[in-house]
Amino acid sequence: MSLKILHSADEHIGMSFDGYGPMASELAGARLKILETIVEKSNETGCHLLTIAGDLFDRTGMKKGDVKEAIEKLHGFQGGAVLVLPGNHDYQSENSTLWEWVKESLSGHGIVLDEKKPVDLARFDLPGVTVYPAPCDKKKSKENAIGWIKEHDPPEDEVSIVIGHGSVEGLSPGMDNYYPMTRRELDELENVNLWLFGHVHKSYPEEESVRDNRIFYAGTPEPDGLDCAHRGSCWVIEVDKTGGSYAEKQWCGQYRFEDVVRKVNDGAGIENIVEQYSGCKNTLLRLGLSGWIPGDDYENWIRKGKLWEELKASVAHLVGVDDANLYPQIDRKVIEEEFTQGSFPYQLLSRLESENKENGLQAAYEIIKEVQDETA
Repeated sequence: MSLKILHSADEHIGMSFDGYGPMASELAGARLKILETIVEKSNETGCHLLTIAGDLFDRTGMKKGDVKEAIEKLHGFQGGAVLVLPGNHDYQSENSTLWEWVKESLSGHGIVLDEKKPVDLARFDLPGVTVYPAPCDKKKSKENAIGWIKEHDPPEDEVSIVIGHGSVEGLSPGMDNYYPMTRRELDELENVNLWLFGHVHKSYPEEESVRDNRIFYAGTPEPDGLDCAHRGSCWVIEVDKTGGSYAEKQWCGQYRFEDVVRKVNDGAGIENIVEQYSGCKNTLLRLGLSGWIPGDDYENWIRKGKLWEELKASVAHLVGVDDANLYPQIDRKVIEEEFTQGSFPYQLLSRLESENKENGLQAAYEIIKEVQDETA
């Protein structure tokens, strides 16, 4: 019989979203709600295990009621067991009762993987499956938590799974301070069928589905900021005792964060942007604009704020519109409004405008504005 696993990590329940105004509570709530989605996907796909490879919580100082509410959502899992690992945000700490509360709430529905010792899953009707935990005991560490596994040498005739949290060489930023693991260390443990990791908020591999891959990052299931452009992910992985596996990525997030820069040449270009984001009530958007557009379009969309109003009404939250690199196409009206008659910029631009040197006029105006910005 093959083993099917839903691999998740980095829910970061309890994360605050300062700077997102009234959306802050919605975004925080989505991180809790995503557990329901994960459980639903686990049940729909017939998973035997639901793994959370660290940072289920954003910090160790959680309120007991919030911990209980989160863990109770995991009780809906219909498979064998829920396996929860302490990560570098919700690490094991003598000064915190977080994991005592998790164990109390999780009860017989699963295991907290807080000890460096093999965990035989036969008690969950999964004989021949052993998990090797690599939990975190501090926020940062220059040493990883997988060294102990070498002493046990996982046997060939079982399904051996390492569940860890930290940085893998070539796959993760911040290698030095976040439980760094080299590919050589992983390769030396030849009998490990799967390495299931948390910490990196983008999933790995990048493909939608893969065969016979050993290393997986779940990615965060609910996007959490403008540097997190994907839809929120987890994996459903099927593995057999021969070591063969097949994995499919699951997109599961509620909200999307988009940080985009667009070059526009006219009002139609701006209209296309507005149309693209019409009705995107689950999108949080920061937009940057560059280019040159006719003065009337610039006046209407930018100076009068029509673009801001249209986007704000369309998306869940408009983080900002940066139009510092968007300029009105220069004509006599713009020159008269922006520059003192007789000044050098006025004389230069007037001459270029009268000689119909459009490209030179636009370039000169841009240089003048850059100098003005630097000396302001």
